[in-house]
Amino acid sequence: MSRRLKITLAVIVAASLLTASLGGVVAAAGPVDASGSCPNIDVRQELQLTGLCGGGQGAGFYGEGVTEVVCQLLGLTTEELQTLRLEGKSLVEIAAASGVTEDALVEAIMAVKKAFIQEQVEAGIITQELA
Repeated sequence: MSRRLKITLAVIVAASLLTASLGGVVAAAGPVDASGSCPNIDVRQELQLTGLCGGGQGAGFYGEGVTEVVCQLLGLTTEELQTLRLEGKSLVEIAAASGVTEDALVEAIMAVKKAFIQEQVEAGIITQELA
């Protein structure tokens, strides 16, 4: 196989994996309702779907604010959190090991989401009624 063909295939595979990892979360979560959440998924399920950190996850729709807040709350660097997620640990398991309750984790993440939605309202991107 020629070098050029190998490089082309590697780029195609990398692009496909990136698209699948980013698009898969959106497709799995379904539509977003007026509150900014998925109507058929509670926050705890959403945490499991998005995974935060690892494989490009975490930035997503709400920006990197969620990852930063979670890392700060847990006392971990982004790299440490990503490593734990790649080991298969859930975000709730990581939080518990750091002495943080699931409720505190959910509250911190929801604060970032609510702030993001309010920014969208103030920027005129969405209406207050939709928010």
